[in-house]
Amino acid sequence: MSEIRTIDKVCLIIDTCVWLNMGKTSKELIDKLNYVMYENKVFLLIPEQIKTEWNRHKHSKIVTDIENNIKGSIKNSKKILDHVSNDDEARVFLEIIKKVEDRKDSIIQSISEESIFKIDLMMASSRHSHTILPTPTVIEQVLDWGLSQKKPFQQNKNSTGDALIILSALEYLKENQFTKAIFVTANYRDFSSPDPKIIHSDLEPLFNEVGLEYSINIAEVINEIHENALSQEIVNDMYPRYYGVNSFECPECKIDMNGYYRLGQFGLTYHYQCPQCRKLIDTGEEMDG
Repeated sequence: MSEIRTIDKVCLIIDTCVWLNMGKTSKELIDKLNYVMYENKVFLLIPEQIKTEWNRHKHSKIVTDIENNIKGSIKNSKKILDHVSNDDEARVFLEIIKKVEDRKDSIIQSISEESIFKIDLMMASSRHSHTILPTPTVIEQVLDWGLSQKKPFQQNKNSTGDALIILSALEYLKENQFTKAIFVTANYRDFSSPDPKIIHSDLEPLFNEVGLEYSINIAEVINEIHENALSQEIVNDMYPRYYGVNSFECPECKIDMNGYYRLGQFGLTYHYQCPQCRKLIDTGEEMDG
């Protein structure tokens, strides 16, 4: 075995879903991550699978989400008119909304391009990040995990990409020791135990072996590295959607609904369905890959 290299930095393995969430929701969070990285506090370890998924989805998913957010904000703004009794004030307010609607496409393009550009730069930094390719050993392990249905594999989902990310990172950390190493994901259904903040028992021994920690909130991680870098509001916003909800009770039948991934209006997302009345809830929580 080769000599273990020691690096005085915090190593972050940031899952694709987290990069996409940052690109869609938080300019301040991207800037703070960029800051701690260039302050030489953070090293980004990037399995090739993450870059592949990021490049595949960065434009479509980030642009679509920003567009939906802006459309929703405009729609909610128009509701305020119900409470404006002065005709002149209502006219001025409508003119402002129309200006935003007319510039909507350029606003969406500006916001999305800036976020994508900054994340691309962080991933491309030769000094502060490193991309790792899956070795033959890792590929063989992925096949074994798939056959034995170990986490992150599930019966109704192809988790080859998730397994490539985890096993590539674990292999690298066996020969490169950092001050701290943290895997950050919003995909807690595939990686967590029943408690979303705790890694699944299938993965826990492997994480412990190389000192790899687990988090489902990138904002919390940044605040650990740089105290009070981000507000509690941003921390709360960065928890995965429906965090902590492992089952839904059907509002009509009052029984637990079944959860699974299926194609919905947002793409392949996590749904809950009542086994009795067949009521369906689309959480909007996307599948990685």
